[in-house]
Amino acid sequence: MMVYCINKGKIKNLTLNKQYKLTRETKGVHFGSEKPWSGVYIINDSGKEHYYSSKRFIKKEEYRDVLLNILGV
Repeated sequence: MMVYCINKGKIKNLTLNKQYKLTRETKGVHFGSEKPWSGVYIINDSGKEHYYSSKRFIKKEEYRDVLLNILGV
């Protein structure tokens, strides 16, 4: 599955609005606070698989809708 980076933050090996290959997804609940978390493994700009928060990425279908809304179509 392909995803787009929507929030690179201070991470060096990601590019904003670039398409990346998603290799795995993980989900869970924090012990004690019971807050849910989710993460993804992405092939980054260095060509290595790395774990990132899923909040940094959006699926290809959703990204298309975001761009259409920005353009006002």
